[in-house]
Amino acid sequence: ILNNYGDMKCGLRGAIKRMMKCAMRAQQQRQQCEQIRGLINSKRSCSIWLFVESCTQLVLGARSAYFVSLCAKLSTRLGGPNYKKSGYVLNIDERAVIAANNNADLYEAVFLSHGLRYERLPFGFVARDQPPPYYAHLTALSHKAQNDICRQFKDVVQRFSGRAVMKDSFCQMDAQSERLEVLFDASWIWFGKDKQRPSCTWKRVKSNSDLQLWEDAWKQSGCPTDVKMFNEIFLNKGDIFIFGQKNRGVFEKGCIGNRSRNCIGLSNVFSISRSSRIYDQATAAVASIDPSLPIVGYEATENLEAACRNGFEIVGNLRVLVA
Repeated sequence: ILNNYGDMKCGLRGAIKRMMKCAMRAQQQRQQCEQIRGLINSKRSCSIWLFVESCTQLVLGARSAYFVSLCAKLSTRLGGPNYKKSGYVLNIDERAVIAANNNADLYEAVFLSHGLRYERLPFGFVARDQPPPYYAHLTALSHKAQNDICRQFKDVVQRFSGRAVMKDSFCQMDAQSERLEVLFDASWIWFGKDKQRPSCTWKRVKSNSDLQLWEDAWKQSGCPTDVKMFNEIFLNKGDIFIFGQKNRGVFEKGCIGNRSRNCIGLSNVFSISRSSRIYDQATAAVASIDPSLPIVGYEATENLEAACRNGFEIVGNLRVLVA
């Protein structure tokens, strides 16, 4: 207990007080979550004030992925038919737009390295060929072109014989009326350029042999596929940086950084040993690319919690939808 909440000098009384405060905060957040869950499951439409209040609670310190996912569901409900009729325009954080476009830059690098065709439109990244595993057929890049995005996704679904994946970057699609399945919810995250950054201990992957070892470890950590995802063309792109920590000839941790004009993207974070400091170390690695730029990405569940514990802010919600 003392090791978790302070050193031995703090004394048992101080440690217990801190434990009680943490427990009370956790209980309060759990109660808030259950209230919101009840409202989501009720037949009443979600009013704007409830959505704003819920997001305020989130900003005030509720870090759990459980709470985030509930707010994402509220956003989705507000983004349905009642939302469209109300004329209310949801205020999208511009940092979420920056993060989504950085993600599209990574998509471009992956598609080009595989020789796959795509189209980069002002409102979305559209695959013309079948994407590699874990990549969407369409990624929304603007919250101001909903009709264009819907029309484009219908075309994509037809092109790929009725089975396609969309990254709904701002939770604006009416999944129910469009008969789309929600594969998972996630959140855009942001690490400001003014925040203190730890020193980097990971090394950049530079050889094809190390790249293969890195990819083997990444797949082993929870991303299985028979497809070779990252090749020499991808490795040698000027704005792509692959980092990892190697031990006895095996990569134990790693991540990918991709540089855009106004930010650095952090993705593919993995740890074979499920290290509690993985995001601290991955952030340090990609921060070394350009310390003057903020770091962006998206995560869900435990990885989202780990990112928030290490200084990332949640700046928006997204969903991956399947037709």
